[in-house]
Amino acid sequence: MSIFKQSFPEFVQRQIALREKLIGAGTTLETNLKGDSILTRRTKSRTTPSTSLNGTSITIDAGLSYNYLFNKQCAIRMTSMADYVENIGLDIGINNEDGTRNNSTFASLKGGTLAQNFILQGGVLSDFARNVKGQRYPSVKRVTTPRDSFPRPGQKTSLSYGDGGIVSDATSDGYGIAPMPGIIDVNIRTKSAYGSLREAKINFVCHSQRQLEVLEMLYMRPGYAVLLEWGWSPYVGNDGELVNEFKTVEDDISSNVLFSTKVTQQKVFDSINKLKESSSGNYNGLLGYIKNFGFQSRPDGGFDCFTELISVGEVIDSLKVPANTYLVDGAMESQGRNNFSSLKGLQQLLENLKETLRRMRIGETAQQAQDRIR
Repeated sequence: MSIFKQSFPEFVQRQIALREKLIGAGTTLETNLKGDSILTRRTKSRTTPSTSLNGTSITIDAGLSYNYLFNKQCAIRMTSMADYVENIGLDIGINNEDGTRNNSTFASLKGGTLAQNFILQGGVLSDFARNVKGQRYPSVKRVTTPRDSFPRPGQKTSLSYGDGGIVSDATSDGYGIAPMPGIIDVNIRTKSAYGSLREAKINFVCHSQRQLEVLEMLYMRPGYAVLLEWGWSPYVGNDGELVNEFKTVEDDISSNVLFSTKVTQQKVFDSINKLKESSSGNYNGLLGYIKNFGFQSRPDGGFDCFTELISVGEVIDSLKVPANTYLVDGAMESQGRNNFSSLKGLQQLLENLKETLRRMRIGETAQQAQDRIR
């Protein structure tokens, strides 16, 4: 919502006031043993009034401003909301817990499991999910530690190089093992006057044609829904404490919901809004549709890729969230949702997208279109 329509929420106002104090509270003027005045790191906490919140006191702990100014990094995560519902012969080697090869790849990855394995960040999460006897594993706690090194005795999964679960293992193409794919950067822009519509361009890389085939299916098909999240980590919360954990929608509603037919557009929106407030405005996210994509080959056999998203907003209400369909005994069931595996469903989605872009070009909102039709 535009700042000219209403004020910032209270938690945003407090975060702005806190950052003002953090920037100015890092150093203090002290006198050394020789009597010289020197600028040194502040060693004591102090409480100061905030001019932004009617004099509300804000406590700045010693050294906290250094963490804010020098340690914070931008975290970016992109999650596909597409389900793997038809075996198209993706060349993925899934390793079992004992390191042996699982040849029933499609059965192991169908549904939302493939998307869960290829959540893009600076790389890919350490563990991998798979379907075992009709149940997704792991089902309770996922590993979020960084991937580690090369294949070696006792370490055959969760690798940054050569992991077959993320299509990085060596094959007969002659390129050998490859690094994991990952996001390079993102550019997010507000397109409408009141901030109800946003666009994002995400640049990411992959390192083989096999990786490209998987990422193309998840992140480079117009009309597919994608969840994009970003924020600071670590950050200073409104309570004055340093927070090192970057919580995401998956952490909030669990992977069992996010990668299943139970997920809804409203659940994702509610989770994003909840995380915005709980992180004191240091987290943000959008649920959008792919509107454009591209990739370019590199001499090393990898690919530089990008995808562009347009968020769900006031002016694109004609687009509906693609349904999560799934396979049961080889038959497609939609549970009353739109089945986008059919050509007719995809055609309708593209027609809606075309109409949305036309309205954007002429500056017509959804409400104006309805009034004109009446």
